[in-house]
Amino acid sequence: MKITNVLRHERSFTTVIDWPELSEIIEQAVRRETAYTIHNEATVKIRIVQCEEGSPSYRVDRWKAAVTIVEEQEQPETRP
Repeated sequence: MKITNVLRHERSFTTVIDWPELSEIIEQAVRRETAYTIHNEATVKIRIVQCEEGSPSYRVDRWKAAVTIVEEQEQPETRP
């Protein structure tokens, strides 16, 4: 029996993205995907949703962002 031992070196980086920067990244992704221009008057609502995948003993948490863009529209004039 031949046993080979291999030592590997690895480099690891961890980055924590604070909420203001994270929300800007999400808004940019929504603009790209929808080709929608978010105006200053529009309100962007971001809701982070936790989704669990797999069986209970091997559950993996995943996260999604649900983004809603609310843009006020002018009311048409009503005639009496």
